[in-house]
Amino acid sequence: MSLPALPMELVQRLAVMIEDDRDLCNLSATCRTLHHSIVARSWVLKSRFNATYDAPHTLRPRAKPESPEFLKILYQQRQSILHRPIKFFMGKTPAEKRYLMLMRHLILESSASENQETGIVSGRNLGCLEHFACSVSSLVRQQVVVHPVQYTINPLLLAIQLTLAHLYLRPVINMDVHHFEISQQTVYAPMTQIQLYIGNTANFVNLGLLNHILNFFKYHLTVVHEGELYHLLKRLEEKSKPSGWPHILSQTLSSMNQNWIGQSGRLEYHDLLRMRSVNRSNGLNAHDNYIYSDIFSESAFEELEISMGDDIEFPEIHRMCDAVEIDSPVGEYIRLAGSGIDSRDFRIEGRLYSLPEQQEIPGWQRVVFARWHPDEDPELPITPYWIYEGCILPGGEIMLGRWYAPSSSDWPEYFDSGPFIYWTQPSPPADSPSSSSSS
Repeated sequence: MSLPALPMELVQRLAVMIEDDRDLCNLSATCRTLHHSIVARSWVLKSRFNATYDAPHTLRPRAKPESPEFLKILYQQRQSILHRPIKFFMGKTPAEKRYLMLMRHLILESSASENQETGIVSGRNLGCLEHFACSVSSLVRQQVVVHPVQYTINPLLLAIQLTLAHLYLRPVINMDVHHFEISQQTVYAPMTQIQLYIGNTANFVNLGLLNHILNFFKYHLTVVHEGELYHLLKRLEEKSKPSGWPHILSQTLSSMNQNWIGQSGRLEYHDLLRMRSVNRSNGLNAHDNYIYSDIFSESAFEELEISMGDDIEFPEIHRMCDAVEIDSPVGEYIRLAGSGIDSRDFRIEGRLYSLPEQQEIPGWQRVVFARWHPDEDPELPITPYWIYEGCILPGGEIMLGRWYAPSSSDWPEYFDSGPFIYWTQPSPPADSPSSSSSS
């Protein structure tokens, strides 16, 4: 018996088992009967859509999102984009723009879930997005894109890369790190030269600067010969490494996760001043081909535990933020306080602000907090403290930003400063000592 003579339901079930779309198209093109059974009836392509993508809840078509005809058309459109070879550079060609718009849809529709045993977050859309992360050859391209009005790269590409930061921070993504020396100069530039937040209301993220911070930490966390952070990350359990978001992104201001780990990078102060003097003389792009030795806590990642609430009092944050002239964003905020461990115990006090969508992607949040050591010598004329200004990326799993040390100089352009990164950790068991400790 020939294949077209089989019952339509059986032909459709056999067609679903064909893995490659090209083989399926070739089969459907052999005769009208098979084309009618496989393509025209829509059921086969609807099944393939449901096996490849999460539900398209953000779309508002005339047809019902669950209808086979709608899902068939959407599947054909997406596959026609994804199956075409593409190499990203600046994200401005028509093909790149179509691809980026699709990636944004996949991010907005991602409804991943977390495996309770392994702690690994996975989903159908996240799998497609991982292919995108592998196709982008570099986080940072030829130029320093820290001034938004001078963006040479499509800002949507920058926003998507930040949203997928967890993929770039895992050694499993085989992607070279380019232009690290430029990223290093950028993340250590004085706050008077490059601002993390821009606009009249300080509510828009400098996507170029954040990509440099991400590129900086990708170099230290994923390049084997760098050693320090690479081996610290490798020793972590899988559930403790940077992870994707296990929920649909939303724009509402939500509480931060309680437990975080990460690192703050710094330079010897004389190296910092030398780097900045070169930048002042020649500009950020004209570096001196020298990579400086970044300093981290070598024995372990920093630990940070945060609590939130309107009843938190923080007298220190006002004085400390005023010292570095950080612009206060407009909008609602949540107070936060906490404690952590690097080489010593430290305390933090600060605020979490809501931010508008960036490139039509929701879920960005601004965090500002003061950090100090409670056991500091009381005889010191000025208590050393640090201001951390950062951005919690969509999904609430990763925090990137820069720290400043106002007590290091009377002039902001000479403040000691550097980049930092934190990512969330699973909550400790209820009977563990850390779960009962207060912040």
